Amino acid sequence: MPGCGKNADKDKLPDDITIEVLVAIGPVRFGMSKGEIIKHFGQPDEISGKGTELSYVSSKGLSFTVPPNSACRKSNADQITGR
Repeated sequence: MPGCGKNADKDKLPDDITIEVLVAIGPVRFGMSKGEIIKHFGQPDEISGKGTELSYVSSKGLSFTVPPNSACRKSNADQITGR
């Protein structure tokens, strides 16, 4: 997995990411579609899981899981450090 064990590139992180537990990570709110996530964060570093796993780990320290034909249900922000 790219970025595993590495910190996100701080130059590519948004200036301010607010994490609201069970609500949102920055501009991405739970319930958003894959297209909406890409609109806010751009193309992912990697897409896996038959298109359901959007990894921004290398560039932003984030990843999102979007079930097929559904909305965002899971996100990980455990790679964001030093903020």
